[in-house]
Amino acid sequence: MDNRESELQLVIKEMRREACEKGGSLSFTIVSGSMSPVIREGDVVKVTKVEPSRIRIGDIVAFYDGDRVVVHRVFGRSRVNDRLIFSQRGDAIGGSGVIRPQNLIGRVSSLNRGGREILLDTPWYNVTNTLLGWRMLLRRFTGSVRPRFLGSALHQPLKLVWLLTRKVIFWRS
Repeated sequence: MDNRESELQLVIKEMRREACEKGGSLSFTIVSGSMSPVIREGDVVKVTKVEPSRIRIGDIVAFYDGDRVVVHRVFGRSRVNDRLIFSQRGDAIGGSGVIRPQNLIGRVSSLNRGGREILLDTPWYNVTNTLLGWRMLLRRFTGSVRPRFLGSALHQPLKLVWLLTRKVIFWRS
């Protein structure tokens, strides 16, 4: 990538940030399947500006990862040196990472799939997303549990939660 392309990407990044801050929201098309089945490739998501302190476990957020805009689920919050950071992961991928507040664009408030708007700020989706976020968090800790019966005992109810919420998400979308 030459210097001119890099400058253009910085300008676009700043325009996105400014549009979200001034207009309160920003929409763009998803080009990856990392959040499948909840958010699919080709869906148009609407991202609403939100203060980092209002992000909860289970929220689906947009953030900058270098030059890319990424949409993933938050499954953890912590403070480092008095600064809030978030643990994030895509529903369909195994890797996870952190989001610093300065890289946060906002929370995904709705998505448009095939001309149909799906609001993610409803009580139903808030509960579903929270359950999925807590499931990710618990799986992170139970994945390394050596007493096999404990990991298995926690895995089965979590698997049931995942299957039920997935089924309901598909049914509603």
